[in-house]
Amino acid sequence: MNKTSSNFPNLEHQRQALSGNSRGLSQLRRGSLTEQFLLVKRKDGSLVKRGPYSAAHRASRMIQGLFPRRLTDPQLVPLYRQQIQGPAPV
Repeated sequence: MNKTSSNFPNLEHQRQALSGNSRGLSQLRRGSLTEQFLLVKRKDGSLVKRGPYSAAHRASRMIQGLFPRRLTDPQLVPLYRQQIQGPAPV
């Protein structure tokens, strides 16, 4: 028997183990999720920070530069947050 055929059962076992582990992975998304705040100047000249605005979340990632996407649907924010943070450590 040659070396390749003797390693086959071990490789097949490793492949099945990896396949089983990957089934439990959730969707993953690269990047970051930020909230938008605005600095507003009052009549007295002082600045105050307003926000966060509910429809002003931005999901950003780097693709040959910054690629931002504004999330206008508030229901997408928890989904994006979960996908960016990734699965909980075991």
